[in-house]
Amino acid sequence: MKKAKFLFSLAKLIALLGVVFVSVPAMANGNCTNINGPNQITIDTGNLTITSPESNTPGFIMDKAYSWGGQSTTFSCDCTANGNWTLSSIMLLPPSDNGWYSYNDYLDMKLTITNIGGIGSREVPFVNLVASKATCYSGVKTWPNASGTNGFISLRVKKSVVGVVNLPQVKVAAIYACLANDGLCDASTPPTAEYYFSGTVTVPQNCTINAGTQLSVPLGDFYSSDFKTVGQKPDNYTPKSFTVPITCNDMSATANLTLRIEGNASVDVPDALQSDNSDVGVIVTDESGHSLVPNDMTSKIPFQLDADNSSNITLHAYPVGTTGNTPAVGTFTTLAYLRVDFA
Repeated sequence: MKKAKFLFSLAKLIALLGVVFVSVPAMANGNCTNINGPNQITIDTGNLTITSPESNTPGFIMDKAYSWGGQSTTFSCDCTANGNWTLSSIMLLPPSDNGWYSYNDYLDMKLTITNIGGIGSREVPFVNLVASKATCYSGVKTWPNASGTNGFISLRVKKSVVGVVNLPQVKVAAIYACLANDGLCDASTPPTAEYYFSGTVTVPQNCTINAGTQLSVPLGDFYSSDFKTVGQKPDNYTPKSFTVPITCNDMSATANLTLRIEGNASVDVPDALQSDNSDVGVIVTDESGHSLVPNDMTSKIPFQLDADNSSNITLHAYPVGTTGNTPAVGTFTTLAYLRVDFA
């Protein structure tokens, strides 16, 4: 993925311009609490590089892309009799297929917990996993290598990447521990560990938009009274045309690529980018007048490269009212990103 930042600006407005619901079983005997709060297990892959273009294809798996070691955990358990360490875990990402979970538009994930006493390894999620026997104790006790603090993640390419895809930190899973004599461990207490994933993935195929610089599109001056209808441009306004130059490397000239837009969409007019004037948005369209809906992977412009691995795409932009109110007088701006993907 390659993003280019561009700015829609208006120099002057003339004076008249104005739970996940979790099914929880009855309280099990022996729910345990990490007295220091849940272990925060940070899965930061750093920069994962896919060196071969042939591997940058849907279905390619980065097995054990990142692993982590054990942590000491101090438990207080609400037990009344000897039992077994019993574990349950939840995945906080939406399911994809075949045990994979969707992290973002480009990657699926599997998270595996290793070194579970008496068990070995299990993929998250699991429920009421009975592990090694344990003796009920009062007070607190520290375990140097507690179950749930060892593991690895694997990643699967869901959609081919262009350039770099950033993986912002997201809580992806949690695990619960019980010292139970009934084989049950529920999620009625805070988790003993939580898993946070972040990093970047880089591939050889890369595109640069507008030579890597910000693209500014002046929208002109007009009257606030010209905004009459929500979602419509001002009276007698002509959309502004602008060209987006794209240059790519390490790609076939026959590669099928797409261009789409990302940014802060208007709540009231989803086709529009919201500006810093709460009553004004900006709509971007292709040459046929079809809106590029912000943050919608299906709203895109297909294109191919020429013999120089370049392409020029013409877009149009115009302001729209987003609330039906007369906008306040003054300059407004809208910031958005253009994103190149494989089709």
